[in-house]
Amino acid sequence: MLTTSLSKTYTTPNEEKLEFLKAFAQKKILYNDLISVDSVIGWSEQLLPAMKRSAKDREMYFLLQLQLANAYTLRGDISLAIDQARIMYEEAKEMDYKFGLVVANQAIGDAYTIANQCDKALDSYQDALKELDLISPQHPYRTQLLLKTSNTLQRKGRLKEAWKALEEIKKHCWKSRIMQPVSLLSSKKLIMPFPTGTFRKLISKKLPTICKAWTPFIVCIRRSFIISI
Repeated sequence: MLTTSLSKTYTTPNEEKLEFLKAFAQKKILYNDLISVDSVIGWSEQLLPAMKRSAKDREMYFLLQLQLANAYTLRGDISLAIDQARIMYEEAKEMDYKFGLVVANQAIGDAYTIANQCDKALDSYQDALKELDLISPQHPYRTQLLLKTSNTLQRKGRLKEAWKALEEIKKHCWKSRIMQPVSLLSSKKLIMPFPTGTFRKLISKKLPTICKAWTPFIVCIRRSFIISI
C-alpha cells in the first residue's frame, strides 16, 4: 500500500521542471533564489518541443514560450528573444490559434522595449491588442497589454495617450469585473510601471490626494486601482 501511494505522488525530474516553469508563468516571474534564469532557459529549451507535440494545453505552451523569450531578453540575448517570438508567431499561424498570435506579438514588443526600440515595441503591443479583440474585447489579458502600451507611450513622451490607456484599463476592469467598482480619485493607491519623471508630475497633478508607489511588478486586485505588468 505504501509503495502504491509513493508511486502515485512521485514525479520525474522533467515533470518537476515543467511544474516550476508553469508556476513561474502563472506568477509572471522569470527566476527565484533557487532557480536561475539560465536554468529556466535550459529547461524550456528541453521541454517545450515535447509540449508542442502533445498539444494538450496550447495556452500554457505559448505562455511558456513567452517566458523563454523574456528570459533570453533578461540575459541580454535580444536577437534570440526576437527569433523566439517570431517562431511563436509562425507556430500560432500554423495552428490558427489567435491567443498564440497575441502572446507572440507581446514577446516581440517586450524584446524591442529592452532594446529601446519603442516605435517597434508599440506597434507590436498594438498588434497584440488587435488580435486579442478578435477573441474578446473583454479578455482578461487586455489589462496587461494596455499597461505595456501605456509604459511604451510614457517612454516616447506621449503622456496624454499613456494616460488614455490607463483610463481604458479602468473601464476594462469595470466591465470585466476584475476589480470592484471604484473611482480612481477614491482609491488609496495608484501603482504604475516604470514612470518617467514627467509622467510622475502629470499623475501627481491630476491625482493630488493619491498615495503613489512605483514598481514594475504589480497586480490588478479588488478594492484599489493596483495594476500589474
